[in-house]
Amino acid sequence: MGVKEKLDRCEEVFGEMGRNVLDSIIELSPRTVNHVHDYFANDLYADQTLSSKTRELCVISIIAAQGGLDKPLEVHIRTALNQGVTKEEIIAVLETVGSYAGMPKSISAMMVAKNVFEG
Repeated sequence: MGVKEKLDRCEEVFGEMGRNVLDSIIELSPRTVNHVHDYFANDLYADQTLSSKTRELCVISIIAAQGGLDKPLEVHIRTALNQGVTKEEIIAVLETVGSYAGMPKSISAMMVAKNVFEG
């Protein structure tokens, strides 16, 4: 499978913004793009044990709990919305993050979510 096909598959999974992020680093690190495609887009996200909505909510909570990862958080909030996750579900997850990872991380993640919702 060629690079274009891999990027197309990543766009199917992560949306246009995810594709744009990968397009921006393809020349810098084709290995990273291959890894995202091979593991995330074609392995992890192909597993149906978790619904795509549940998986995205898990990913959002993990990224938000780490803090300081606004771009990946934005990509996954957009992906979640595209998978049918509601704004209310995303906010509920981010509120839970505040209880376990700290309010500053939760509030920062909510600011990213607000920008996505309004954009």
